[in-house]
Amino acid sequence: MVVYGSRDVVVSGVPLGGMGAGKVEINNKGKMINITIANNWQNPIKTMPGFHIMIAPCDSPPFFAEVDLPFKDQFIKEPLLTYIGYYPFTRLRAELDHVESNIEFFSPIIRNDIDNSSLPAIGIEAMVSGSSEGLIAVSITNLVGSSPIGRINRKISNGVFFENKRASSVDPRQGNMSLIANNPSIIIPQFNSLDKPRRALLSRATVNDVENIEPWISIARNKDYNGDIHELSGFWEQATGIIVSRYVGGEPVRFVFSWFFNNKWVYYPYGHYYANHFRDSIEAANHLLNNFEQLKTKTMEWQTEVESEMKAMKLPKWLIDAVVNSAYILSSSTWLTDDYRFGILEAATRFQLLNTIGGFTYEVGSLPIIYLFPNLEKLFLEMEISKLRSDGYVPHDLGLYSLDSPSDGTTAPPRWKDTNPTLILLAYRYYLRTRDTNFIKTIYSDLLRIVAWEESQDLDKDGVPDCSGDGETGFDILPLIGRCSYVASMHIAGLIAMRNIAQALGFNDDVNRFNSMISKAAKSFAELFNGRFYDTDDSSLFSQTCFLAQLSGEWWSALLGMDDIDDQSRIISSLRWMLDLNGRSSRFCVPNMVDNHGNIVNFNAQTYSSWPRLVFAMSLVGHRHGVEQWLDLAKREWDNLVRLGLVWDQPSRINAVNGEAEEGYLDHYIGSPSLWGFIISEVLRN
Repeated sequence: MVVYGSRDVVVSGVPLGGMGAGKVEINNKGKMINITIANNWQNPIKTMPGFHIMIAPCDSPPFFAEVDLPFKDQFIKEPLLTYIGYYPFTRLRAELDHVESNIEFFSPIIRNDIDNSSLPAIGIEAMVSGSSEGLIAVSITNLVGSSPIGRINRKISNGVFFENKRASSVDPRQGNMSLIANNPSIIIPQFNSLDKPRRALLSRATVNDVENIEPWISIARNKDYNGDIHELSGFWEQATGIIVSRYVGGEPVRFVFSWFFNNKWVYYPYGHYYANHFRDSIEAANHLLNNFEQLKTKTMEWQTEVESEMKAMKLPKWLIDAVVNSAYILSSSTWLTDDYRFGILEAATRFQLLNTIGGFTYEVGSLPIIYLFPNLEKLFLEMEISKLRSDGYVPHDLGLYSLDSPSDGTTAPPRWKDTNPTLILLAYRYYLRTRDTNFIKTIYSDLLRIVAWEESQDLDKDGVPDCSGDGETGFDILPLIGRCSYVASMHIAGLIAMRNIAQALGFNDDVNRFNSMISKAAKSFAELFNGRFYDTDDSSLFSQTCFLAQLSGEWWSALLGMDDIDDQSRIISSLRWMLDLNGRSSRFCVPNMVDNHGNIVNFNAQTYSSWPRLVFAMSLVGHRHGVEQWLDLAKREWDNLVRLGLVWDQPSRINAVNGEAEEGYLDHYIGSPSLWGFIISEVLRN
């Protein structure tokens, strides 16, 4: 578990929400932030206005599970707040005097249960100690509709329903929300949570925005509050609702916040999978509330299983915490459509390509998917195969805001040289996980076409594809030339996987052909070894540079339990030199490229940056080959993410010179779950 105090820097909280449903986050100050429930991945709502949780003990002063309160009255003391994140759970502990409240937020993520893992809802469970009884109140503000005009709340039997009478049929935020509880004692459907002294504003006096505290004073006195239910018609109003439940004797009190935004629109012309099961947010909320304990328990099962398996591997606790938490992209970055298509956004806010492959993107981002939902992996493979170019080239992605507009790569043309072997390896990974021989046999001819295109890129016939220097790999703006250790290692791994597939299907002639291709490619790759490590490429520009991606193909061998891509002694030597050169060049993280003296190569962002996902991947290779110091490098990378408050919003890259995430970095990066390689390698081996 990752623990923060309320004054620590936390960029993003644990994303909460079902797969493909959008998400909310609770941060270490008790605020609801970065909300993307209304088809607004590219423009998150920064803060939920009017969201609060108040504890009103019968024998102690009331307090909020929050700091930096927006209320002008100062009689409310702020508690000591502790934030604990363990995806998909967030826990807030608020302590004031002798009273302690523990509030847990979660969204169900349950192995092989897509229906319950895609709920547009979060559960909230609060327990109070140090007080025999009292009230717990939760408030939510209506966010329905791109304009507030027309928003209105109404009381339902167990809570509040939020809608907008004026939202149009083409508004992506047209829909509804609900906040419910079991047997609430007080329901305040709607009041204006804004409290702006208009006269002061109009007279140009300096006035800070504050919120209306009157409903909270009434609740603290165990009294109802007369709200004002009406359609909003002006901009100085917020339609906020509160529900209040009584706690007694330390028993948990439960609430559910849910949403339903299913309009198809220009950026995402798809409906949400959850709309196949619910007509509105009320139904989704009641489903979670009625099955609260069961869904929570089943969600914890995979966490417990991962913990157990990693402890059996004698892996450190920080790594277990990192693995569990890095699955967060299942809530922040996935699309699951009403016609059952699945995708992962490369960067949820800043680069919404779906199902990017190559350069440690979907291949590491989907590691929790192959563990928890192998059927979704099959959907992915079917979509990728259906989008092959006529000559067998594997596109870089399925489209920007789209599952139907594949592109050849961010720097294409020329076409990239690492996407084809990546798809072969993903197909073999799926086979090892499921032993679905029929599916592999069905796509085998397509896999052969993929290999044939890769062969066509071997211009000098030395057994490996050639790069032109125009940026044709997952390292895009890096001008690799000729024979490149990254591409060559991936090519060899892809050929080994193809040989193993042919062997499993009984195609012996193909087995012999692939063995011959592997030998030729391995000989060419070995020629890049300079006595210490593998040269980056054939150019003079990167002569004698130590590139962290030089053993990328060996990561696949470690993951899938395949043969090594080269002689083990050369692999171990390279691992040790990367450890010594790249690993010592920065006190914060591990840069992609250094020279042979360990100085960071400052050619461009792809050389001087650290890719956390790449460092984590190489740590698995080191672990497989007994170079255990690689775990120390992985921990340094993880500790830097924790320091930056980026545990649940890992960037594509970090500046290795100063250890900071660069401005405009690709957020919630698809490759965040890279450390899942440790658990997946064990699962596939067994």
